[in-house]
Formats: sequence, structure tokens, C-alpha cells
Amino acid sequence: MEEFWLKPDYEVISGSHLYGVNDESSDLDIRGFVVEPIEYALGLKKFEQYEPKGEDRVIYGLKKFLQLLTTGNCQCLEILMASKIKFATVVGMEVALNVNLFVSKSYYRSIKGFAFAEWRRVRGTMLAPVEQRKSEYDIINEVCSGLSMKSYDRDKIMGIFSEIGFPLQQEIKNPNIESRREAEIEKYGYNLKTGYNTIRLLSQGIELLTCGSMTFPRPEADLLKQIRAGQISLSELTQYHDKLEKEMDLAYEQSSLPETADFNRINDLYIKIIKETI
Repeated sequence: MEEFWLKPDYEVISGSHLYGVNDESSDLDIRGFVVEPIEYALGLKKFEQYEPKGEDRVIYGLKKFLQLLTTGNCQCLEILMASKIKFATVVGMEVALNVNLFVSKSYYRSIKGFAFAEWRRVRGTMLAPVEQRKSEYDIINEVCSGLSMKSYDRDKIMGIFSEIGFPLQQEIKNPNIESRREAEIEKYGYNLKTGYNTIRLLSQGIELLTCGSMTFPRPEADLLKQIRAGQISLSELTQYHDKLEKEMDLAYEQSSLPETADFNRINDLYIKIIKETI
């Protein structure tokens, strides 16, 4: 089947139009997925996604789409929870109606990680290693010895240090920042788009962990528009950020969502769909 990706099974309007912060200059972002033909689903041919040049459009192959959802990809989850559905087949709706299979606490780490990266870009900074007088091994050894840890505990400590990006890092000005973003930071104290993105992501994460869903357009759309227009100071933005970050941590601790996506049922759903479309 030639160019099957041009006939997706599910397409939604995404980006600023979905969040409720679009204006006359906003591009129209389209996201969706398509069920691969049998030679891709069961054969050796491979299709992951279609991104035509010059268009803000991404169409995922169903297998890739489901894999991304099980690993906590928030942008893919937004597709299934989007309010502006552009087109949907029966198969597409079947996947969307099973959105609860993918909702889990694993989205906490991915959403917070994305928000953390955006927050660094808000101020035009990046993380750089801090020069250490002692080696990582010597420092970890001293920590473990001081806590009287056994050898296997030392391995755990090594893993923790690795996860948090040891050696220690400090925030410095990003030398590769675009001139447009740098001008925005000089004028407003922060980059507008990444500022509103950070607040949006944390707000969505709190709602997802608390309710198992995300509302679109976003309930905080008016605030996001103010941030995007530079009407919120860096001090106010920082207060919003710090408050939401704490609320998201608490939402994670109190969340009743499952720890991970229901992989077995998702796998069964994929097999069922492929059998029905062969």
C-alpha cells in the first residue's frame, strides 16, 4: 500500500490551538497515528513516523505510538486526550477510548523532566560540571565509609550518583542561545514560550496524577497567554513554578494511578487491531 501514512486513523489539532493560547500568528500543529499495513506490522519493513517538510504535522505508526505511550511520552498522551479531533476511524477511536491503559505514575518523571529542561531554557542557562578536587570514586567511598555501608550498598550509591548526573553541576549561561531568545530574556527577564510551556507542563502533570486525565483547552490558558505576552514578571513566574513543582511532587506521592502502563492489555489491543485490519 503506497503512502498509507497519508490516510491516518486518528488526527488531532495540537500545540497552542489545543492548549487555548493560540493567536493569529500561531501555526496549526497536527498529530496522529496510522495502523501500518501487514508488511510493516508483521513483516520486516519498518515505519515509525511521517513528518512532511514545511508542515507542522507528525503521523506515528501505531506500534511506535503505543511504545511511546508506554514509556511516558506526554505529547502522545495529549493526542488521545485532545478535544479537537480532526479525523478518526473506528480503529482510531478504539485506541482513544482505551486511553486509561496508558495512564500511570510513570508520566511524573517524563513530564517533570521536560518541565525542568524548559525551565533552564526560560533563563537561557545550561548545566555544566563543577570541577572537583577529588575523584567521584573517592567522594563516594568517603560517603559510604561515613555511613558504614556494605559493598552492595556502595553499588546503589554509585547508581544514585549516576542518575543525578554526578559529578555535581552548576547552572551557567548557555553560549549557544539564539539571538531572538536572548533579546527576549534581556527585555522580559525570561524566554516567553518556554516560560508558558513550563507552567503548562507542571499544571498538566498535577491534573494527570490527581485525576488521570488532562483538560483541553487548558484551564490556566489565561495565565499562559499573559506569560506568552510578557505580562508576568520573572519573579511572579518563579513563584508559580516553585508552587506548581511542589504540588506536582505531592500529587505524585498521593496519586492512586498504577505505577506503569498496562503493557499486557496494550499488547493485546495492538494484536487485536492488526488482526482486524489484515
